[in-house]
Amino acid sequence: MSPGMCVVICPRKRFMRHKPHFRFCINPDIYIALSTVCQQLEPNGIIHIEDFCVKSRDLSDESQEYLKDVVGCPSKPMTREEWISTLAKAGFQGEIEFQDVTNTWKPWVHKRKLEYSNNMDRHIRVHGNEMTNHMLEFYETVDTLFSKELCGCHILSKKC
Repeated sequence: MSPGMCVVICPRKRFMRHKPHFRFCINPDIYIALSTVCQQLEPNGIIHIEDFCVKSRDLSDESQEYLKDVVGCPSKPMTREEWISTLAKAGFQGEIEFQDVTNTWKPWVHKRKLEYSNNMDRHIRVHGNEMTNHMLEFYETVDTLFSKELCGCHILSKKC
């Protein structure tokens, strides 16, 4: 399994709910990650996903490069239709609820960047220059991407 996989395989344990602590976009193959989760869920088990998405598949090369190199997301964010199709292929056959949460996330990521940048002295003292600069670049990149092409989504689906 790649280091980006956040799904834990527990063949003897099955779950009724799965809410990832990490976004699926950090996985190099989102389909495999979703399939693994589906296998671990009990029938009628529910998955909650909060992740990145895009309105159109036309994500710029520059944005994709920033997502991969700075944010740590090797997979290209999916559209609403691609999320629904991928979940269905992975075994989630129940109703799939997809909610665009961009209007909630956009001001939050902007505020997070501002709050971080306003406390640089503290962050440098606690974490050092290298880590602080890396985190600032991360927050600035996510904020910039949300002001352009990146969106956020909340998805609920049931395994039948």
